[in-house]
Amino acid sequence: MVKKIGSISLIFNDEEWNDFISRNSQISIQYIAFLAKLISSQEDKKDINYSELRDLMIYEKRIKYNVYKFLLFFEEGLTKQIIDRESKTCQNYYMSNQWEDKTDKFETMNNYNEQKFNFGWKLDQLKKMSLINKQQYDDYKKSIRELRNKTMHFNCIYIDLNSIQNWIVELFEYLPENFQKSFKENITKSSKNLKINSKFILQV
Repeated sequence: MVKKIGSISLIFNDEEWNDFISRNSQISIQYIAFLAKLISSQEDKKDINYSELRDLMIYEKRIKYNVYKFLLFFEEGLTKQIIDRESKTCQNYYMSNQWEDKTDKFETMNNYNEQKFNFGWKLDQLKKMSLINKQQYDDYKKSIRELRNKTMHFNCIYIDLNSIQNWIVELFEYLPENFQKSFKENITKSSKNLKINSKFILQV
């Protein structure tokens, strides 16, 4: 079976057509058309097997899942720094003989409970507490937040693959050493058993 997308022919065998139909409620025709045109332009061909396109979709999902997982690890580390600093401040306060007005600390922790999923708020707190320097603040705000937005929401990584590549490398560098090896392995394994042009493969 052949479906035309402009001048591009998308070729299905029976099994692939059934696979496409089963995924039809989860993916848009526009997304399919975009990937078909992407493969066509990168590989300079007009006849594309659906299996190539399907592997790109699977690869994207794997990449998003793995990046999302390690972004959570990274954010949990930032959150822990905030909590540890606040806990230490509170402990020192209770041990002191002079109890000053520390309502601002209470307000900060209360605000934390409300804002704990707000990445920008976490960065602001870390900078305010001098737990990260200005360069780290700017780097996290630019690369990590952008990577977070591109992978945690409905965005296609192939639209700006070069930026995704750069941000993934930066995330790797920001992760604690005990997470770096696992992150690299997860990104590498994302292409396992998939037939994908090397131009679409992300590296760490």
